Amino acid sequence: QKVSAALTQTNLEQSRRMELNHLNRPNKICHLAALKHLLELTFQDPIKDLAVKDKDAAKVLFLSVNPFHKKHDDEFDEGCRICRLWSKCREAVQKKSVTPLKRELKVRTLNLSQHEVDDLYEESTLESNFSEMDDELSEVDEELLTFTEVLTMLQYPTPDVLREKLQKVLLNKKIPVRKIVKDSTSGGEETMRNNFLAYTNSKILSEICDTLSPQEVYAMKEFALTLEKEDSAVNKLAEFVADIDDPEALEKVEGLKEAAFFFIILTMYRESLLYRLYTHPLEHLLKGARDSLRDPDQKSHIEEAIGKLRRYPMTSNPPGICVIFNMTDTRDGAKSDAIKVKHVFENEFNYDVLVKINSTAKDVKNLIAKLNSPRYMFYDSLVVFFMAHGDKTYLRVKDGQIHRRNDLIQPFSEIEWLNRKPKLFFIQACANKRTRLSVCEGTAGLRTSTDSLSLGIGGSSDWKNNYGQHTDANIVNSLADTLVSYATMWYHVASRNEKGSLYINTLLDCLKERGKQTSIENVLREMHYKVNTVSLVSDDDGAWKQTPYYESSLQKEFIFPS
Repeated sequence: QKVSAALTQTNLEQSRRMELNHLNRPNKICHLAALKHLLELTFQDPIKDLAVKDKDAAKVLFLSVNPFHKKHDDEFDEGCRICRLWSKCREAVQKKSVTPLKRELKVRTLNLSQHEVDDLYEESTLESNFSEMDDELSEVDEELLTFTEVLTMLQYPTPDVLREKLQKVLLNKKIPVRKIVKDSTSGGEETMRNNFLAYTNSKILSEICDTLSPQEVYAMKEFALTLEKEDSAVNKLAEFVADIDDPEALEKVEGLKEAAFFFIILTMYRESLLYRLYTHPLEHLLKGARDSLRDPDQKSHIEEAIGKLRRYPMTSNPPGICVIFNMTDTRDGAKSDAIKVKHVFENEFNYDVLVKINSTAKDVKNLIAKLNSPRYMFYDSLVVFFMAHGDKTYLRVKDGQIHRRNDLIQPFSEIEWLNRKPKLFFIQACANKRTRLSVCEGTAGLRTSTDSLSLGIGGSSDWKNNYGQHTDANIVNSLADTLVSYATMWYHVASRNEKGSLYINTLLDCLKERGKQTSIENVLREMHYKVNTVSLVSDDDGAWKQTPYYESSLQKEFIFPS
C-alpha cells in the first residue's frame, strides 16, 4: 500500500513502475529484492550523508538564511526564517547543547529535498517567452542556492537529491556560476566556477565568530546587560542574551560558542539593531567587550573584528560585475584602454567583466534593465567604466548622447540588489563647458517614527539629541554608496593618444599597486597626484595639465579583496 501511494504521489518514471511487475512472481526472494530496490529509488534519504560537525551546525544554518528580517506583527513568527533560527539558537543556549541545531539541519535538508523545481522548457512557447520565471527567485530557490554553497564552502558533501535540484535552479534561473577566462601565459581559455551564492555580510560575521574566543563572546553578553534600558529594543536584547549564562559551557560544548554568538546577532536582527551596512550597534557591543578584557590577545581579536565591520563586505568570488562601455569611433587609443581595463579587473580583481563596444542609448538602457534581475543578487559590488566623447552633462553614444547622471549613474544605482552595496563609476570623457542649469530641490522633514539604530552611533551629544532618534536604515537612498571618478574637472578636456588615455593608464597602475591594500579614495588621491605631475601639450593651448577628481557617497571603506 505504501509503495502504491508513493507511486501515485510522486508519478515515478515508467522504469520504476516496471519494478512492480516483479511483485507478481511467486518467488518471495524476488518480491523482497524488487521491493527493496523500489523503495531505494523512491525514498532517497537526503540526510544520510549530512555529516556536519557540531562546531559547524550553527554556522551552516546562519550562513544559509537571508539576513534581512521583515518586520511582522507577532513578536515571533514561525514562518519567518530569522525567527525560527533564532529560536533554535536560543534553545541550544538554554539547553547547553547543539542538538536542537543538528535537528534543524535535518529539517531544513528534508524541506529542501521536497522543493519542486521545474525542468527547463524544451521548446519555447508564447507563455514561456513572457514568463518572469527565469528572473524571479523564490525564497526556497534562494535557500537551496545558499545552503548548498555553504556546505561546499565548509567542505561538506551536498546530498545527491539537493545537488540535482541545485543544477535545475542554476539552469532555469540562468545564474552565472561559470565564466571563461584566458590564461595570460598559455593564451588558452579556462572555465572557472564562481563561488558567490551566499550572503556576504553573513560570511563576515561568521569570520568574526571564528576569531572570537568563548570568553570574548561571553564578554559581549555581559556588556549588553549594562546598556541603558531606555529603548525597548535594547531591553529585549539584554533580556534574551541573559540566557547565555554559563561561560564554562561555551568552552566545553563544541559548537555552543557559535550558537551563542549567532544568537546575539539574530536577536539584533529581530530588534532592528543590525543591518547589512549599518553595523555600529554591533561595533558598540564589541568595543564594550574589548574594554572589559585584560588579555592583549583578546583585545586584538576584537579590534580585528571591528576593522572588518568598517569596510564594505566583499567575500564573494567573483566580488562583482565590471561593465565597460567603450566608444571607439574617432577615439585613438580607445581599444587599448578597454583591453587594459578588462585585463586588470578580470585577472587582478577576479571580477566578471562585460564589454560593450559602440553602444546606442537603447543598448545602455537595456543592459541596465537586464542587470536588474535577482539572479545577480549575490554579487557584492558594481564597477562601470564609460569611455567616450562628452561634455559636462552628456556622454556620446553611437546614436546620439546620454545624460551622465540621469541615464547612466542613477539607473545603475537604482538596481534593487545593489542597495547598500558599493557602486564605482569611472568616466573617461571630456567635460567641456555648456550652459549651466539651475536646479532647485525641496526640503523634507525628519521622520517621526524611530527605531533603535542610534545605539552606538558616533557623534557629539548635540548631534545625537537632534538626529539620533531619527536614524532609520530601512529607507535607502539609491545614490548612497556610490563613487564617481572623472578623468578631468568640469569645463576641461581629457588627454588621450594611440596608447590610451592618461587617466585610464594611471588609474589602472595605481589600482594594481594599491587597490588591495587601501581604500579606493586613497588610490584615487595617488592617481590624482601622478596625473597632475604629467605635462601635456596641445596645438591650441600649448603646455597644460589634466586634473581628475571624484565625488563619493561611500559610507564605509571600499578595498578590493585579495
